Amino acid sequence: MDTGTGDKVREYWTDRSVGFDVATRKSLESPDPRIEDAMDRLGARSGGRVIDMGTGCGYLAVLFAERGFRVTGVDLSESMIGYARRIADERNLSVDFIVGDS
Repeated sequence: MDTGTGDKVREYWTDRSVGFDVATRKSLESPDPRIEDAMDRLGARSGGRVIDMGTGCGYLAVLFAERGFRVTGVDLSESMIGYARRIADERNLSVDFIVGDS
């Protein structure tokens, strides 16, 4: 296990995960139209594959999954991934969330 910078980063984001859960849920109630526009401009088709590195509580992962993409979300913080899984489950979305580092 990392005993240096990686642990400090993981601890920082784990400590902030509750606030991010609340913010992610609120943001998903009314997604930012600029993000949806950017997703449209990507030209990717439903059924495509997306990897969301640094997924946090899964905001972008959920938005892509709702559009029919196969999504993997990766984050250092096990706590963030736990919240992301719950959000996806509550929305009946299949997203593969992994605790890890790039």
